[in-house]
Order: sequence, then structure tokens, then C-alpha cells
Amino acid sequence: MKKILLLILFFTAVFLFISCSGAPAPAPVINNGQSGSITVMATNYPFYVLIDGQNKGVISLGKNGNFAVPNGKHYIVVTRKNIFSEGIEINVNNYSHIFSASLEKQGTPPKWVAILSQGFRASGSPSGTGSNSVKKSTIETAVNNVFEDLSPSLTAKSKMAVVNISSSNSSEGEFVCEELTLLFVRANKYSIVDRRSLDAIKKEQNFHMTGEVDDNSVVSIGQLLGAEVVITGAITGEGSTKRLRVKALDVKTGQIRAMSSQSI
Repeated sequence: MKKILLLILFFTAVFLFISCSGAPAPAPVINNGQSGSITVMATNYPFYVLIDGQNKGVISLGKNGNFAVPNGKHYIVVTRKNIFSEGIEINVNNYSHIFSASLEKQGTPPKWVAILSQGFRASGSPSGTGSNSVKKSTIETAVNNVFEDLSPSLTAKSKMAVVNISSSNSSEGEFVCEELTLLFVRANKYSIVDRRSLDAIKKEQNFHMTGEVDDNSVVSIGQLLGAEVVITGAITGEGSTKRLRVKALDVKTGQIRAMSSQSI
């Protein structure tokens, strides 16, 4: 019994000595608040999101997935039923990076392709730097303004289709279409035509995104889709005169319900 008491006293003394001797404490976990976030919007199907190879879970149709990540480089991929998008590498530096995910048929013969499109950095400059990149932070502002201009003139629960934004840069036109569709879906006030149905009709009608498109052609596509309102427009000009012009057409009458013109 005495031996046990002596051992207890010995180890207690050693513990107190180490605690008071200035011995270094274990290294703390570094957390300086140096982080940003990644937001992914599932536009036409639910998607799983992989960040740096780790599955972050599923995002429901029309919903946003928000993921906090530390500053530094990260690699983002979306997938649905073993269909993987091309990955996008970003450098997070206290910014919020926004993406949209969609599933589309492409190629001949057509096959399903998962597409991950990068949006903008909410607190900074656009992250795209290549020759084919879109200045999405500027376009994003213009698209938001277009949505605000058009919405008051559109009846709640209207069946709508964002048909076409003509542009010499097809990625710009497609980006604007996707972003406008996102905004109308998020508003939760309208019935938005599924992109697959729209793409199928456009393919049947040999409808192209890059050239100027007649309003009658857009209205005809709206009729085939059973839409009440179609959204169409164009990106025109260069430099300081570059603008995004968009209008909402009534499919039944062919009349313009609303228009917006924004500098980009």
C-alpha cells in the first residue's frame, strides 16, 4: 500500500514540475479566419459536389450548396449518375466563388454531359484569365439588373423560356442564358421550361446562338414549348459601347412585355 502511495506522489510531483517549468505547450490549430467559400447552384438536376476529391454531398434541383474552404487552390467537380464535369481549379483568397451545374446533351451521337460553369467572385475581379474567358463579374451585374427590369412586367406563375442571347462570343451568350434562368428559378414565381426541352426544340429548328435572331422565330419556339413568355436578346458593341439588351415577348401576341439595356 505504501509503495502505491509513493508512486502516486512521485508522478504527481513530476506532473507539477513539468507544468511549472515553462515546457512548450502543444502547437495550436491555426485558424486565422483566412478562408473563402464556394457556392454551386444545381440548375436542371440534383448534383453531387466534389472539392479536392472529397464528396461534399448532394445539391437539390434549383438549390444552392455553400461550402467554406481555406484560402489556397481548390479543384471543383460536379457529378450525376457517374457523369462527371470537367474540373475547375480556383484560387480562393477570402472570396466567394459561384458556380452553376447543369446536365446537357452534346455531340453526335448526342450524349449527356455534366457542365460546371464558373460565375463571379463576389468581392473581387473575375477569375477567368484566358482569351475565351467571360468577364462574369461585369456581366453578372448586368444580368441582375435585367432581371430586376423584366420581373415587374411578368405575371406570376407564367410559363417562361429563356431562349436566346445572341453574341459573337458563344460562351458569353450561354452564360447570360444560364444566369437569367437561375434568377427566374430562384424567384420561385414562374414556371421555367426545362433546358433539355428547349435544347431539343432549338436543335430541331436549327436555331443558333451566335447570329441575330428574328423575334418571330423566338416566338415560334415559345409556341412549340407551350410557353407564355420568351426571353431573348443580344450582346452588342465593343469596349465602352458594349451592351446587353434583353426583352420579354408575349408568345400569344408577339408583343414586347418588357425590355432592358445594360452596359457591360
